[in-house]
Amino acid sequence: MALRTRCITAEKFPEDGVRILVMSRPSSTSRISHPEIPIDVFHEWCHVLAPPPKLAWLYYNCGLSWDEFARQFKGYLVSPRVQSVLRRLIGRARQGNVTVVCAEERAGHCHCRLIGEVCQWLDPSLEVHIE
Repeated sequence: MALRTRCITAEKFPEDGVRILVMSRPSSTSRISHPEIPIDVFHEWCHVLAPPPKLAWLYYNCGLSWDEFARQFKGYLVSPRVQSVLRRLIGRARQGNVTVVCAEERAGHCHCRLIGEVCQWLDPSLEVHIE
């Protein structure tokens, strides 16, 4: 059993298990905020694990560096409220494969990777696959 990270546009594999979207907003229609992505490529949506809107805005619109984004997002992830969500995610990944997905295609600049890293920090024995 493992926690995986993957781009939502990547091919679905059986080993993905439950695919959890960690973007800020799916749309109210049959597609998420990126219209080329159908809603049937994920099973659940966990907006709590998306970057806070202000942080995302600073990164995408104001030139916040990736390193600073990563530092601030990891700080957000270890806050008590979000950490409890991560601990539940870890528990689920111990029972069956879980894949967190977002629209970023580059693992190096993907907040899913940061989620995986923080989960592994919280539980060093957790198997994490960053793709």
